[in-house]
Amino acid sequence: MPKKPAKKATKKSPAKPKMPSALTFEGMQQRLRKFFNEATEQERSKLWNVLSALRGPDQYERNATKRATTGLIRSAFLGETSSQKTWLTWTGEDDLFLAEHRLSLSSTAPNQAPGSHFVSHALSAFSTLGLNWGRVNQRDKSND
Repeated sequence: MPKKPAKKATKKSPAKPKMPSALTFEGMQQRLRKFFNEATEQERSKLWNVLSALRGPDQYERNATKRATTGLIRSAFLGETSSQKTWLTWTGEDDLFLAEHRLSLSSTAPNQAPGSHFVSHALSAFSTLGLNWGRVNQRDKSND
């Protein structure tokens, strides 16, 4: 009777913990942790600046500043759907007044401008998202 070939020993990888659904807070938290642990410094920095700018300025909460920065960042990053409009304020369209307001925010000496820490995150977020700090931005409706 012919011998059966011996089975090769295989190492089993340890089971990876199951990642929660991305549509839960826990699922998104796990994915963000993975991203911040494994992405390059450049990619981590880009996402961090966008996430930081989504909140908006704390000590300089004038409506024009939020509309000119946070609103556009939210629209560019998250898209603008009807469900977001119920829980996000300050999303939407850009105009010349808002573009000029952004320029005035960044023209003040960096350590003297109210909300300057936020402005540095907002400037980086604009760059990451392909928005123009000094010009009127047209919203890309293909992301909605």
